[in-house]
Amino acid sequence: MALLLLGGSAYAAAPQPSPNDFFFDALDFKVENGSGFDVTGHAITNGQTFGGVNVNVDTGTLNDIHIVVSASRENSAPVADWFRNLVDAGGAIASITSAKFPSALNFAVSGDLTLKAGAITAVCKGVVIAQGHTWLIRNNWWVGGLSMKRQDGDYPTLVQKCDGGTIKVEPAGLGANVFNLYLSGP
Repeated sequence: MALLLLGGSAYAAAPQPSPNDFFFDALDFKVENGSGFDVTGHAITNGQTFGGVNVNVDTGTLNDIHIVVSASRENSAPVADWFRNLVDAGGAIASITSAKFPSALNFAVSGDLTLKAGAITAVCKGVVIAQGHTWLIRNNWWVGGLSMKRQDGDYPTLVQKCDGGTIKVEPAGLGANVFNLYLSGP
C-alpha cells in the first residue's frame, strides 16, 4: 500500500480503483439493444475504493454483456458475507473453484439483468456478481442470486426463472471472468 507523507506523519493513501472485466457471453440467442445490467448495490472491503460500474452491450460479433467494475482489490470475509446474504437460499457458482460459496471476496455488485432477444424480454432480478481471489496472480468470479437454483453435474450451472424468460449461467472455461449465458422464453 502506498504511503503519503504529510507533515512528517505517514498516512495510507486510498488505493486507486482498477477496471475489472466480467462477461456474460450469449450463446443461444442474439443480444439486442435494451439488454444490460442495472446495479442496485455493492460491497467492497473496508479501505478499498469503488468507482462504479459500466455496462457495454455488444450486439455484433462478440454478442455479449461486458460489465466493468471499477474497484481496488483486497479480499475480505465481510464482502463474502454480503454476497451470501443476498444469495441466501438461492444458488451460486464460480470459475476456478468447485466451492458452493466464497469465504472471501474483493468486491460484489448486485443488480437486475435484462435480456432482449427477438420476442423475449427477460428481467432477472437480484443477480449478484463478485470477484474472488484464488491464486497469487488470478482472480476468479462468482455469480449467484436468491432466485437462482444451482444444478450440479459435469459442469455446475445456475438456472433462474425471470420475468419474461428463463436463463442458464455457467462458467465458460475460457477465462476466470467469462460466463456462458443461455436464454429461453417464458
